[in-house]
Amino acid sequence: MADADSQRCVSALLNGITQRLYYGNTEITEEFLKNELYAEMTQDEFRALHDKMRSLLKSIASADMDQAQLEAFLTAQTNFVMSSEFVCLEFDEQKVNLVLKKMAELQESIDSMVHRS
Repeated sequence: MADADSQRCVSALLNGITQRLYYGNTEITEEFLKNELYAEMTQDEFRALHDKMRSLLKSIASADMDQAQLEAFLTAQTNFVMSSEFVCLEFDEQKVNLVLKKMAELQESIDSMVHRS
């Protein structure tokens, strides 16, 4: 049960960061995510986790990876140490692909707007 809760929280954190970062949802704040998902963590612990996940999403969004490269990248990123505890991230391949597709579409839109200016 704890693993399912942990996976749900990580998934919700990634979704929340994506909503804020790529869709401009101002209702999703770092404080909101901490209070809803990781209330037991200190602010510093949560900020480290949040920053790691945000960096991970930005790396995925900005890289032009094929499927094999994406798998290798995600495999390399799935285990990290925080407060001497290991957290294992498991990604649903279809959901990751959908998020990547949406991020690529957003990047194309941003690029076209920048080039018009």
